[in-house]
Amino acid sequence: MSRVIVNTLKLIFGTAVTIVFVPLFVIWVLLGRPFDRPVKLTPEEVRSAIANFISNTGGEWNWDDFISVPIADSALDSIRNRVAVIDPRRPDALAALNDLLAEAEALCQPEG
Repeated sequence: MSRVIVNTLKLIFGTAVTIVFVPLFVIWVLLGRPFDRPVKLTPEEVRSAIANFISNTGGEWNWDDFISVPIADSALDSIRNRVAVIDPRRPDALAALNDLLAEAEALCQPEG
């Protein structure tokens, strides 16, 4: 008789876990999916993100979004990675940001 009770409890517990965790997993996957792939930004968009940060004219979360999400283009992502580690409180931060802004601006120029 106790084996029946144990098996019944296992079934109830397994069903409860499935009912709770499967929907949570699906929500987690759906919310995380946009961040799985790098975004496709143009050199102008990267230049604009850095310029807006320097001039303090970007939106409240624009900078965080920019430094947190990888960029598909490796040259632009390299700029993003280097910008992300700059501490804006350091005295040389503005110069470093301006250097990376210039690098992004150079990528905006048409080749030829």
